[in-house]
Amino acid sequence: MEYNNIKVKGYDFKILLTEFQIKDQVTRLAEEINEYYEGRELTIIIVLKGAYIFAADLCRLLNVSHEVHFVKFTSYDGFTAKATIKCDVPLETDVENKNILIIEDIIDTGNTMAYFLETLKVDKPASLDICSFLLKPDALKHKLPLRFIGSEIDNGFVIGYGMDFNEEFRALKHIYQKI
Repeated sequence: MEYNNIKVKGYDFKILLTEFQIKDQVTRLAEEINEYYEGRELTIIIVLKGAYIFAADLCRLLNVSHEVHFVKFTSYDGFTAKATIKCDVPLETDVENKNILIIEDIIDTGNTMAYFLETLKVDKPASLDICSFLLKPDALKHKLPLRFIGSEIDNGFVIGYGMDFNEEFRALKHIYQKI
């Protein structure tokens, strides 16, 4: 089967991961999470908006008992990370003594996640781990508890499967990277 590159807002994007590769990675991550948290209750925190599609696919495959909560931060404008991080939707649950798994679509610099982790650690969760579908290791500036990673990619800008370009193109079924 052939997959095509696309043009978005005048920029060229190439296929990075097909919908079938994405499905395989989600299945693998769910198996790893089920094994790791077996016999324990899990509190999942989904980082909106980008992680919503990944998180929905992943949570449907989890066999471990879990509850789901949401947070939302603003840290990007177009292709560029903003200097300040703003919490648009705060966490509305107590994390003390809970096994916390944060689900994120992509981690690049890690600035937003480092900020969020500092706020969570104050409340003393029993465990605190991250599941990110994509990771840009060359951009990462912080030591983070990255327990479950779908794929490591280079620093190129990506869209699709929940990831956007100025709030558009989240619903693309493949992940594309700016050429």
